[in-house]
Amino acid sequence: MMGVVSEAAEQQEVSPAVRAPDRPIRVAIRPNEIQKFDFVVRTGDIVGLAGLGGHGQRDLLQRIFAASHTVNRSSDIRVDGTVAYVSGDRQLEGIFPLSSVGENTTIGLLKRLTRRGLIALRREMALAEDWRTKISIRTPSVNEPILSLSGGNQQKVLVARAFATEADIVLFDDPLHGVDIGTKRELYEHVRRQAIDNGRCFVWYTIENHELVNCDRVYVFYRGQITDEIERAELTEERVIRSSFQSSSATESEAAQEQRPIAAGLREDHLRVLLPAVALILMLAATFLLQPHAMSYLGLRLVFNFAIPLIFAAMAQLCIIAASDIDLGLGSYISLVNCITAQFLAESPLIGGGLLLLCIVGYVAMGALVHLRNLPSIVVTLGASFVWLGFALLILPTPGGTAPQWLNSVLHWQPPYVPLPILLAIVTAIVCHLLLMRTSYGVVLRGLGGNIKSIKRAGWSVVVARMTLYGAAGVLGVFAGLALTGLNTTGDANVGGQYTLNSIAAVIIGGGEFFGGVVFPIGAVIASLILLLAGSLLLFLNVSTDWQLAVQGVILILVLGLRRFIRRKER
Repeated sequence: MMGVVSEAAEQQEVSPAVRAPDRPIRVAIRPNEIQKFDFVVRTGDIVGLAGLGGHGQRDLLQRIFAASHTVNRSSDIRVDGTVAYVSGDRQLEGIFPLSSVGENTTIGLLKRLTRRGLIALRREMALAEDWRTKISIRTPSVNEPILSLSGGNQQKVLVARAFATEADIVLFDDPLHGVDIGTKRELYEHVRRQAIDNGRCFVWYTIENHELVNCDRVYVFYRGQITDEIERAELTEERVIRSSFQSSSATESEAAQEQRPIAAGLREDHLRVLLPAVALILMLAATFLLQPHAMSYLGLRLVFNFAIPLIFAAMAQLCIIAASDIDLGLGSYISLVNCITAQFLAESPLIGGGLLLLCIVGYVAMGALVHLRNLPSIVVTLGASFVWLGFALLILPTPGGTAPQWLNSVLHWQPPYVPLPILLAIVTAIVCHLLLMRTSYGVVLRGLGGNIKSIKRAGWSVVVARMTLYGAAGVLGVFAGLALTGLNTTGDANVGGQYTLNSIAAVIIGGGEFFGGVVFPIGAVIASLILLLAGSLLLFLNVSTDWQLAVQGVILILVLGLRRFIRRKER
């Protein structure tokens, strides 16, 4: 009789520990007319789910995970303790492909690693390094990109993430499928050690029968119900097959160790911001050579005055792109804010303020609509652009209105040493960088665009995260509209049209990507200054400003091309 344990020598089976029978029950599912067996998982248990794939094993894992996160838990399933989930589909449900090994390890611990709203980077790196050592993740540093690891080591990172949460119950959804044999042996030992030393219990679904030898008890599934309960001493492959009503088939051959992907290296993130910074310095030098007075306090203020609304627009677009979405209605939204401000805010501040608040609520509603109805953001925001423009034309069919006096005073303030546009650029870049790149929830918000399923697995609300990003975009769009009104001193339903494409260009030139949650606030602010300075340079060169859009397009292409060239050279 072919036995599962026949492969025990190859898998380096670890002997089970002797445990007291009165260990606390962590997971319990009562039997019913369909399920004839009690499903019980006690502290320190490693429980296997066997049978033909697709017969209810994953459904059970999902039910356990859902029950652990639900206040009013279902009557037929009881979960006592915290739960971590390790998926076998690391690309779709596990890793954040554009983040480091350390960030992938600690994503589930951000609340514990945050002090006064900021991530304690030393603690985060120390924790990641500790688990790198414990799990034997083969990487020279936890700062290495996750894609620089082999597939087996990427899976180790996901296991380390689950272990680092100190969860009482760890759910394994076929996590070792396609992993090389050496990595499997190491992870088998780690699982057994965690069960024995730390009392963790594991619910382990696998399609590879020989892995069941590592379990204390196995439940066999067929057509959505448990057909057999097998203790370790009685575990044989023949019994598993008989219980699942399925003829034996050869287990999948061990996948060869995945070839180590070539990564662009840690320097790429720095280069994404460094390239536009160098470009800005060169353009400022050219400006000084062509028109030295432009580099004075007054000259810089005049050159960069209209950078203020563009910077706010770029930050608004950056929030949307962080979710791997795109906003094609931002320019029309800024125009609507401009019209509301010019028409109402000066004479009827309560009405104007209420309308601006409704605009922000509209953006939050867009985020909810995109997520809950699973609609493409490009469609929703394009449709919204007509709504924003329609309301703007209703409020101001022709240019008119006036900016509030307080807004004029703010935008004409002259701080010492540094012109207001430069000061606002610096402050905005720092604040947005801290909020998105250094806070725990900022990591979650960027993770929404990187791997939405992993955000769910970490226990965060995806719909709240998307609504937060869209709400932030709405607030920043209001700032852009207010700044535009104060600078123009009037309202115009068509004044914001250029900001849609310019904001997208600023985010991408500043190092961002359309996918993966890759955004750099500092880079986007620098790129905004570049796009605005391009027009001034044309004037100093006695070239018509009609060429400004073409020059901006050339800058975008050059930066993207240079970024790709550097990436290729590093590879």
